[in-house]
Amino acid sequence: YVLTRQLLDTPVARDRLAMAENRLNELLQEPGKLSTQLATAQTTMATLQASYDTLSQEKEKLDNELETIRRTASDAIRISNERNELRKLVAQLTHQVAELKQENRELNNNSNQKWFMIGAGIIILGIIIGLTLPHLRFQRRKNSWGSL
Repeated sequence: YVLTRQLLDTPVARDRLAMAENRLNELLQEPGKLSTQLATAQTTMATLQASYDTLSQEKEKLDNELETIRRTASDAIRISNERNELRKLVAQLTHQVAELKQENRELNNNSNQKWFMIGAGIIILGIIIGLTLPHLRFQRRKNSWGSL
């Protein structure tokens, strides 16, 4: 049996001393651990910084390459559209040339036909004149000189 007044809320001095010594040993060892952790963190940071710099340069290079590809692709699309428009224009112009050639042939045929008709008219007129001219009698004038 122990009296309540002899009971303590805090540990005894001997136990507190042992705990304080243990805590002191832990705290004395912590700077070594912290310096090791700091060195590890600094090494990791240097590695990550180098990796970041390398990746930043690679990103810049890829951005430039992407921009070049986009410009090239937009040029290719523009050139393709322009080529299609030019093909349509060539087809239209070819059709127009064919129509003009046909019209030219028709005009030449009409012109040749016109001259042929004029020539036929002249020949017919010549035949008519040739047939009627001998039947026409010209009266001769009697001239005193002519009767001699």
